[in-house]
Amino acid sequence: YTAACQDVDDFMFSHPDFLILFAAGNSGPGTGSVGSPSTAKNTISVGATLRGTSANSMASFSSCGPTADGRIKPDLTMPGSNIVSARNDTNVTTNNCATTTMSGTSMASPAAAGMAALVRQYYTDGNYPTGAPVVANKLTPTAALIKATLLNSTQTMTGTGTGARARRLRLRS
Repeated sequence: YTAACQDVDDFMFSHPDFLILFAAGNSGPGTGSVGSPSTAKNTISVGATLRGTSANSMASFSSCGPTADGRIKPDLTMPGSNIVSARNDTNVTTNNCATTTMSGTSMASPAAAGMAALVRQYYTDGNYPTGAPVVANKLTPTAALIKATLLNSTQTMTGTGTGARARRLRLRS
């Protein structure tokens, strides 16, 4: 737990509707390899899995917990291996773009952030608790509620690289 972790936790405490997600890092597969500030207590640390039918297995590069004080990190995982992403053409005079394929927890984190945005929208649209939008049920969720919803939407991973390296969770599709 570093000064950067404390800064993140203090900020989130002062801004209860602000959820911060961090990539866990690419220092795996050894244990205790999640880097700061991804080890902060209130943030969501995102690890990387393989893709498709192998998404139940950790990517070999994904950093793993536990933290120095025994907490489980990353908090959840998303596919982060061989992800196709947008790439510019490096020419500022054009509007051209292409794609690139990359691997890393930085490729997994945007998917988790997107899921967090969808969870937030679920609450702000008033879908809880009925599952359908009801104006009287609209609420602005706290970051803690969004994190709790995401973590309660995960399942224990059983694929390769998940056993001795501590519990791994992945978002259900």
